[in-house]
Amino acid sequence: MTISNYTELLSGVSNEAARSDLTTRIVEFVARGEDRIARDLRIKEMEASADLTAKAAVAIAAADVGGTANAITLANSTVVTSNTLGDTYSFVAEGTNTGAVTVQIDSVAAVAVKKEDGTIALAAGDIVIGATYHFYFDGTYFRIVPPGGIPLPTNFLESRRVLITTDPVTTLNIYDPVNFWETYSSSRVGLPKSCAVEGYNLLLGPRPDGTYYVKLLFYKRWTALATTATNW
Repeated sequence: MTISNYTELLSGVSNEAARSDLTTRIVEFVARGEDRIARDLRIKEMEASADLTAKAAVAIAAADVGGTANAITLANSTVVTSNTLGDTYSFVAEGTNTGAVTVQIDSVAAVAVKKEDGTIALAAGDIVIGATYHFYFDGTYFRIVPPGGIPLPTNFLESRRVLITTDPVTTLNIYDPVNFWETYSSSRVGLPKSCAVEGYNLLLGPRPDGTYYVKLLFYKRWTALATTATNW
């Protein structure tokens, strides 16, 4: 049979297996097959680019950290009236959270704090009293990131090239996370010269000393067939 969409694929797998009672499991088979293919496949159709914003982190003094462990307030030395993409704040936590967390910058409305891919609310103990945290505003939520970290695009698989759009363009050296941290790349502040991917973040080293625009060329995973009838 000709397979031209997701429904026909599920039917084809059912026919091949000669089992009509595996409807739920066949959906799992297809998802696992896509996972397996994504580990190795790197072709032109998967090439993508993203424009990311990196900003110097604003260090918030202890006296300007308030609220509660689950509803943090931060007072900026320069009062802000809105959150903008890339805004980054560092501070020492004054409490250990017990559940989902929000953060309010000055008088701007409180915003939820997310972790990992930006869809997961914080769980109890994700913020620990006395530890230093960096919050990055992704346009919708604040994300917990490492020092010098920027959240990666959705469906990111692997870096191809990373540029800072200075004049002339700065091409970043791509390190593995171990070498990145061992060279103390994020311990300095300045124009980023190197980067690494760790978890759901792109790490920049040195940490930005101002606002920089990052062009990330990468391999992007295709949209899963479970969420779309067809893809490339």
